This record gives sequence, structure tokens and C-alpha cells, in this order.
Amino acid sequence: MGTPKEISPGEQLVAVTPKTAVQLGKLGYKVMPETGTCKQTGFLDDNYQQAGATIGDATEVWNADIVASVNAPTSEQISLMKPGPY
Repeated sequence: MGTPKEISPGEQLVAVTPKTAVQLGKLGYKVMPETGTCKQTGFLDDNYQQAGATIGDATEVWNADIVASVNAPTSEQISLMKPGPY
């Protein structure tokens, strides 16, 4: 499950926190936040890694089978997604 960096100005929400990454991991999901995803909320890459997530770059995150994002993706972000329904 890819979790991209939110790019909307002033966005303070995140789709997946380290705590939910742990919960999703227990359900069998592999969580991959984009590096630097949550600096504005105080979550660091290390927090996600301690929760069992693997940090990825934008291409890896948007190419995941599932992408969890707070805001709708831009055209550029959509172009990084795997083909299929969305």
C-alpha cells in the first residue's frame, strides 16, 4: 500500500500514520510511505520504519497495488500509477 507525500499547501493530514501502518501490517498489508511523507505532522521516516513499513520514492509509492492518499492525485501522479481501475 503506497502512501504518497501530500502536496497541497498547508495539508496536515496523512492517509497512514505509523500506528495505522502497524495495524495494516497485522492484516497482511505491506505499507510503503514516500520518503518525507509526514514531516509537517511530526512523523519521520524512522517512525514508519519502526512500524514495519518500507520507505519508497514517488514512483514506487504510486506504482503500488493500493494507494492511500488524503487528496486526489494530480495528472502527473496518476501517470505513475499502474494501469487499471481507479
